[in-house]
Amino acid sequence: MRIALPQNMPTLSGVMGQLPGGKATIPATMMRMWQQIHDALSQMAVYSAARQLTQHLPQKAVDQEANALFQFVQKNIRYVRDPHLIEALQTPAATLQLKSGDCDDKTILLASLLLSIGIPVKLIVGGFEKGRYTHVWLRAKIKNHWVAMDPTEPFGMGWEPHMMSRMIMDQPNF
Repeated sequence: MRIALPQNMPTLSGVMGQLPGGKATIPATMMRMWQQIHDALSQMAVYSAARQLTQHLPQKAVDQEANALFQFVQKNIRYVRDPHLIEALQTPAATLQLKSGDCDDKTILLASLLLSIGIPVKLIVGGFEKGRYTHVWLRAKIKNHWVAMDPTEPFGMGWEPHMMSRMIMDQPNF
């Protein structure tokens, strides 16, 4: 589906920089992700995209709305890795404009879209080795159930990677 972005589309921006080392790295990155999500909720690009993607659905069909947003990010935003040893977090507007991003960029965009139509989300980071985190996805609350959504993998809603290490971060109060 093609999204008509507002004419006053913001320039590309994001957060790149040194993250703290050791155990503080993952919580700091997740807080920066939440900040990007929070900031996007006041941007017209995210609000407009979410409504365009769900306008054809029946009213109050939360599961269908969530699926439409998930399918859009999964199928229309190309996965690309960050450069080696650099963690960059794109704004959701930048990800919409570039039509590409890594797992955190796609998750930030999906979380922003879902939250903009009132669907609560949690961020999840995981890894295949104990204490090592290499991937992020989310869970959305749909009809009183937390449903996994990994927009980087070719699986439907409800699928999530089986990883040895896992950390879940609820939305902080800003």
